Amino acid sequence: MGENIVYMKAWRQRKTNEFESLVPNPFKNLQEFLGYCATHSETPRALFSYAHARTLLKMADYPVEEINEMNFISIHEGEMNEILDIIKRKRNSIEAKF
Repeated sequence: MGENIVYMKAWRQRKTNEFESLVPNPFKNLQEFLGYCATHSETPRALFSYAHARTLLKMADYPVEEINEMNFISIHEGEMNEILDIIKRKRNSIEAKF
């Protein structure tokens, strides 16, 4: 049974690293990036660069192929909250204690 705990710890670390590896520059970590996204979605135009939007949608397992490669994409607060909730649930499942 002890070997399962070690396995799950390694799995959690891999999954956490996967999220962190997606964080685009110039953000230092996932929390900073998600905080930026939440705050920026409250602005009137809520424009995100294609790279930032693609990263965000990839984290939420949205079909990123369906978005056109444009310079900017609007993601307003309501839609952003849904995306961030999905990411939060995914992260919470990774951080669950076994």
